[in-house]
Order: sequence, then C-alpha cells, then structure tokens
Amino acid sequence: MGGAVQTGEYEAERTAGEEAPQTGAATAVVLIRPAEEADLESLHRVDRLVFGRLAYPLFALRQLMDLHIRHCLVADDGRRLVGYCMGALAAHPRTGWVLGLGVVPGARGAGHGRDLVHETVRRIVADGAREVRLAVEPENSAAIHLYETLGFRICGFHPDYFGPQGDRLIMTAGVERRAAPPGSDRLDAWWS
Repeated sequence: MGGAVQTGEYEAERTAGEEAPQTGAATAVVLIRPAEEADLESLHRVDRLVFGRLAYPLFALRQLMDLHIRHCLVADDGRRLVGYCMGALAAHPRTGWVLGLGVVPGARGAGHGRDLVHETVRRIVADGAREVRLAVEPENSAAIHLYETLGFRICGFHPDYFGPQGDRLIMTAGVERRAAPPGSDRLDAWWS
C-alpha cells in the first residue's frame, strides 16, 4: 500500500465531534482484537486516512473481511479504531500475506503497528503458513524497519506492483516450527 497521508488530511476526515487521537503517555489503552462486521465503516475510514488513493474500496474491504476474518485485526482505543492489519493465507502453497497495515497518524509510535502485525502473523502461522510475505513501498523506511525488526527480509523488487508508480519491495519471513524464547517479541524467534 502507499504512504501515509498527512495529519492535516486526518483532521479533515474526522467526523463532527470526534476527538483527535492522543499521542505519547496520555494515549488510552489500545486493544488488539479481531475485526467484526460492525467495524467495517471505521476500518474503511482508517484505510482511507492512511492510504489515500490506494485505499481499498469499501466493497473490496468487505469481501476481504468476509474471506479472511480470522486474519483481520483492529486496534481499538475504546472510542474508535486507530489501526488495522489484514492478512490472508493461500492454500497452495501455504503462503501467508500481510495485505495491509494502517495506523492513523495520531496513534503512531506507540507500538500498535508492531502488535497488529505480530498477532496477524501469529494467526497465519498457526493456520499452517510456511512463509509470510508482504509488499511495501520502497520509500517507506519506517515500515521496512518495522518489518525487519519482526523478522521479515527483502526478497525482491516488483516494479508497478500496484500499477504505474506503484513499485513495491516484497518482504518475506520463513516459518520454522519451534517454541519462541521466553519474552521474545520478534516473529523470527518462531521463524528461520
């Protein structure tokens, strides 16, 4: 998916009376939980705020949720969704994909993206994936760094992956079935 939109665009898209997410120590506890049908419009709002023109259309997001609900998680601060991660598992070969990760600008830097990816991939691996892949914008150094700290490695470059000017790096993490060391938060503690 594309780069994040600016905070000003987020401000413009908030609904009347909705408070801006807080940052830093004042941030409320955020629950990472499975998405529900009732989350669809809020999840679509987050997707549009983060990905702009590359956001999923509502109908496609609905169908992805229907097909991959076990691998669709949201970050919920108790008042609104502040992020999501959508994953999928292909049957043959047993390859998982992180299809989208988005955290609204005001909620970034608090570890919600890491938590969302970690739990989404944990579920994909538990369901039998032998590797997990994702596509990321080559200029998105923050996302690339996050994925690398979770055990993903760049395995290729795909020009025009999302059409003209939609180049992407493909990143992958292989699965090795073994127990993670106690206290480990790196996904590659489970993977080779």
